[in-house]
Amino acid sequence: LESVSLPDSLKEISTNAFNNCDKLEAIEIPNGVEKIYNMAFAFSGLKSLTVPDSVTLIGAGAFEYTKLESVALSKNIDVIAGKLFSYCEELKSIAIPEGVKAINSNAFDNCKALKEITIPDSVELISSKAFFFCESLTQIKLPASLKTIGSNAFYASGLTSLTLPNGL
Repeated sequence: LESVSLPDSLKEISTNAFNNCDKLEAIEIPNGVEKIYNMAFAFSGLKSLTVPDSVTLIGAGAFEYTKLESVALSKNIDVIAGKLFSYCEELKSIAIPEGVKAINSNAFDNCKALKEITIPDSVELISSKAFFFCESLTQIKLPASLKTIGSNAFYASGLTSLTLPNGL
């Protein structure tokens, strides 16, 4: 599968819908899609992606093991799901939208090229192994709202220093 055209009437992209479609490099997700379930695009060839603001839920591993270089996320999600971008080794930067409260376990693990991430003031939780083996991540600004950092959250990352917020 190299290309697909999704109808405007589509509301959900089911679990594993495009999993292992390694030749699928681009897809336009129509406005109106509300949910993208677990592993929907995992192991695909996606290189860039815009998730429309109609999307309120993105399931675990939805984009893991893709070739994503750039992604724009919906402004209406409140959680970065576990393993969402795990092993996206080409992803260099990402801005997490305001309103996201949690970055779940292994969300960005092994994103070896990830150099820049913007974490908004709404984030209260960075779960275990969230940035596990993000070797290129040399600096990160943690929001004042952050209350919890899980175990091994930054294990084997490239961080050289880190300022922790007072409310942690």
